[in-house]
Amino acid sequence: LLQPLLIVLAVALVFGQTVGFEFVAWDDGENITKNPYLNPVSLRSVSRFWVEPYFFIYVPVTYTVWGLLAWISELLQPGGGPMPALFHLSNVLVHTVNALLVYRLLVFFMGRGWAACAGALLFALHPLQVENVAWVSGMMHLLAGSLSLTSLWLYLLHARRAQAVASLRSRRVPYWAALGLFLLAL
Repeated sequence: LLQPLLIVLAVALVFGQTVGFEFVAWDDGENITKNPYLNPVSLRSVSRFWVEPYFFIYVPVTYTVWGLLAWISELLQPGGGPMPALFHLSNVLVHTVNALLVYRLLVFFMGRGWAACAGALLFALHPLQVENVAWVSGMMHLLAGSLSLTSLWLYLLHARRAQAVASLRSRRVPYWAALGLFLLAL
């Protein structure tokens, strides 16, 4: 329990400050604040992202998450538009989950908790992660990573179960879940 807690605290200390940041003028406007499908958000407008690309990219999972965050922003601050703090906090939380997934995968492969913790901390605090966590539009990369890492974890559970469990059905559930998450990651 100490090792995952250390990872969570390290991510919170390094990236927690981004929660106070504003949206950036680069493309957060086109993706979120000026996006007519998120302002105001509706189920119908979010479903549009699953049919065709928006702003030259097809990332329906990300736009669905942004739609949910825009809806929560409207509940918390009626008429105030999307709240940057909520979007930044979401990036930090997804990155924290990714770091914990990396930790679990490293424990699975290495069997050594502190070595896995060091590897997960390297992943979590590496300077290459800053852009994805601090930039709200980087959520698409964080989600793709999270879905990919979860897919890998489920596939490894499937492989382990294939050796230990005789029931074909119980072996297939993690396999198909892994495949579905991997497809969503794409």
